[in-house]
Amino acid sequence: MTTTVTIPLYLDLAAVGLGGLAGSLHAVRRAFAITGVVAMAVAAGLGGGILRDLLLQNGPPVALTRPAYLPTVFIAAMLGFFFGSLVRRFRKPILLMDAVWLGLYAVVGAQKALGSGLSGFSAILIGVVTASGGSVLTDLLAGETPELVLPGPMVHFGAIIGSIVYVSMVKWLGVAALVGMFVTVALVFLIRVAALQFGIQAPTPVDIPERFSRAVARPRGRNGHADAGAAGPPAAECCDGEASREPPAAQ
Repeated sequence: MTTTVTIPLYLDLAAVGLGGLAGSLHAVRRAFAITGVVAMAVAAGLGGGILRDLLLQNGPPVALTRPAYLPTVFIAAMLGFFFGSLVRRFRKPILLMDAVWLGLYAVVGAQKALGSGLSGFSAILIGVVTASGGSVLTDLLAGETPELVLPGPMVHFGAIIGSIVYVSMVKWLGVAALVGMFVTVALVFLIRVAALQFGIQAPTPVDIPERFSRAVARPRGRNGHADAGAAGPPAAECCDGEASREPPAAQ
């Protein structure tokens, strides 16, 4: 890397506070006790950075060595606990800011991994963990399947793409880290906003051999089109008594 990117402390604290606020609102919507609200605020605001530092093993996590982090998360938790309905009125600005922080944390995580001498692929993993680790911990604390692994709008997919882009530019193409940061943050922001605005879905598994076999086995009429009257047995008969779970649009 030709340049080291350092996020100013006030921006870092703003991101931590925003994450903590999101975590506390997540707990408030589920009517958690105050202990649950604080725990989820800590997980959302600091969880990704703590996981990153534990994986890199470069001493105690930064969340514990910088005295301003934990008070910031606690204040965010109290805002969500006492003023949840008021905070939810600013949902759109919060989502936009969160899209910016997602890219920034992907950059910070990947950069710290590269600075520790890890390979480019390891740096990509650390970038994703830093950006999305807090969300995963929050969902697990709430007893839910992490949003990261569920089908739906590709919200966290942007962190993966952003980490790949940043590492590719800085590690393999020799681009200045500052330029890589701006490109990555802008790209992740666009991906996340587009996914939320237009409902762009994250890719889901596609069984190519199965689809190919279905296309080949489908009987055709004299005009070369599929014969609707001879489409084969119903789904319950061709799948050992269990109806196919494939949506109609997938055919």
